[in-house]
Amino acid sequence: MFEGIDMSRRFGKGRRASTLRKHTKTWMKARSWMPSTFLKPWPESAEELAFYLECRASEPCGKSVPGSIYRTLLFAESAGEFPVDQQVGKSAAIKNTLEEHAAGISSIEVHEEGMAFASHGGVGFGEEGPGLPGGELSQDLCLV
Repeated sequence: MFEGIDMSRRFGKGRRASTLRKHTKTWMKARSWMPSTFLKPWPESAEELAFYLECRASEPCGKSVPGSIYRTLLFAESAGEFPVDQQVGKSAAIKNTLEEHAAGISSIEVHEEGMAFASHGGVGFGEEGPGLPGGELSQDLCLV
């Protein structure tokens, strides 16, 4: 700790204690889910976070929960001073996942529509598809 400098203000980004508690509570659920699914406590790619958002959205939860998780991630990356190229929250894939959730569309439905589009001569998602390697978003993993 630097003498005479309150580093909590810097990392707390000037937020109220209640806001910091809310961010902590929001991320604790993600932090307990990530290691059991991806064997690490922090998402290293947008696909991992998008999968977590999809799983949470498939649970009985409020419509604002995925957006709250996203805002908590943005806060944590900013407060933790992550380099921009390592900030998962800046990915367009995350924003698209949130927009799909808001519109009531799951990534699985988007994948099926994209495959149908591709089979008719359009541009598809490719072999990997959205989500985990192999293009599959297994609902079984969401229950972990």
